[in-house]
Amino acid sequence: MKDRVKVALDWCPADQANYPEDSPVVLCLHGIGCSSQGKSVRLLMEECLKRGWRGVVYNRRGHGGTSIAPESDEDDDNSSSDIGMDSSLDDSCTSKDEPGRALAKMFPEHADVDDMADVVRHIARKHPAARIVCVGFSLGSNLLLRYLGHMRERSGIFAGVSIANGFDLVQGTRNLKERSPVMDAIVVSKLKRLVRANSEHIIRAQRLEDQHLQGLMRARSVRDFDDVIAKPLYGYESVDEYYEQSSCVAMLKDICSPVLCITDQDDPLISSDLLKHPLDAGRVNHNLLTVLTRTGGHLGWLEGWKGKSWVIKACGQYIEAVLAEECPLP
Repeated sequence: MKDRVKVALDWCPADQANYPEDSPVVLCLHGIGCSSQGKSVRLLMEECLKRGWRGVVYNRRGHGGTSIAPESDEDDDNSSSDIGMDSSLDDSCTSKDEPGRALAKMFPEHADVDDMADVVRHIARKHPAARIVCVGFSLGSNLLLRYLGHMRERSGIFAGVSIANGFDLVQGTRNLKERSPVMDAIVVSKLKRLVRANSEHIIRAQRLEDQHLQGLMRARSVRDFDDVIAKPLYGYESVDEYYEQSSCVAMLKDICSPVLCITDQDDPLISSDLLKHPLDAGRVNHNLLTVLTRTGGHLGWLEGWKGKSWVIKACGQYIEAVLAEECPLP
């Protein structure tokens, strides 16, 4: 990235020499605290292999074994795989006037559209003849839709699939704290692991005081955790301001690529009152198609005696149908 912090793109298969130049690229965005090793992510990559598509997983800052610390000048000179060092990136990708953008990115944000834009541009340069379809899981789907709405027709994404999206982080984190404290604690434990893995760099950069680090470790909810770092790290006045700038709900009307949203009514992480957002947006933006099921859990949708998820197969069928349309590259 431009600040010398590296993210990881895991390609599937690793050797793609025999793939046609125009073979589609399916870009996968993982959920909070996850990586390319997540179960849903791996199942999606298997689906890509079956269908002859290139698969790639974007491991965000601090995820999948990556560090949030910048590379040294020596490391930078010896590397040819940096993501997002292209200074020609369209100015519309950045949001320098927004709170938090003037500060160094000391901890991965929930919806960093600037990093996402760099990743998409990198993939497009690597495979200029290929259409890019993006699939987001959980918080990764929020990043996907916020990016699509922010970039509009300049997104570089041909189509998208949003799976188990909460849409509104302000209300979603409140509901999670009040109605599902156990699930909330599980999610925040993943954020704490990221802090532990990068605490040395955070302390060395003097961006968080000891009291802040202790507050992060004591946090019992995602809201409590983000409330500690929203101002000192991101420059926001409150955690709700940070969530408003990170949620995709206000961007749904501006999405220009076809998107399939798959969600369900018994997701323990997403309250049912949030499911109105894609349905309402779909009435004014016909690029959005929402599938709402009664059951499914969080990234579940199991079927059969073996308990396999049907949602990955449905995702593959949708991508195949969209790619079959005779449309120009975005």
